[in-house]
Amino acid sequence: MNEKIKAIIIDDEKDGRTVLSTLIKLYCPQVEIIGESSSGEQGLIMIEELNPALVFLDIDMPGMNGFSLLKKLKEINFEVIFVTAHHHYALKAIKHSALDYLLKPVDKTELIEAIGKFKISSSVNERMAYLLENETKDLSELKQIILNVREGYVFSEINEIVRCEADGNYTTVFFKNGDKQVASKTLKEFENLLSEHNFWRIHKSHLINLKYLKKYIKGEGGGNVVMTDNSEIEVSRRNKDAFLKKFNL
Repeated sequence: MNEKIKAIIIDDEKDGRTVLSTLIKLYCPQVEIIGESSSGEQGLIMIEELNPALVFLDIDMPGMNGFSLLKKLKEINFEVIFVTAHHHYALKAIKHSALDYLLKPVDKTELIEAIGKFKISSSVNERMAYLLENETKDLSELKQIILNVREGYVFSEINEIVRCEADGNYTTVFFKNGDKQVASKTLKEFENLLSEHNFWRIHKSHLINLKYLKKYIKGEGGGNVVMTDNSEIEVSRRNKDAFLKKFNL
């Protein structure tokens, strides 16, 4: 039998802790809740005493919020799933660096998917350092993206990405140098992350970096584009007009 994931919940709202704990017990038997905290200060002590593998961390808390708590730690050797009622936090470095985030009220399917991504990696401290350095920045200011891949995590320069291709709940990311990585994010998540970096969704399965667009070919439906790596990608009929309008065509 696999060892259970030791986890704690840090949330100043009692109802939030109760709901999350109940959902975990019902739907995520691989997780064992070993502690709950109602404040950042108490949560900091609990982390140091219990040494959890996973922390469900509320962002907005009076006194010490989630980010401030993480900044107090000398080393972060656990994964973090942020829990927040505020959607704007999801548009910052959390998407790049944390294991995942959950919006309140927590959805059981999203919870199961988030925990399904769990794996302790040697890069967790580096990823959290990156998060805390960038948590006040807009997505347009970020230069790197962190890809959750089978072997661990890959730190990649955003401007080196040529295109992204959907593969179910995964996405294959193609780079300027010919490399590719399969990441455990949906294409929709990549679209949300990269749209402010000159990426454009041309098809339900394709997101391209317009920096590397070489040619548009007319044809039936929406036509095709050719990228600088010579890949030819279909433009969907429904996305064609908006795509061409971007170039005043």
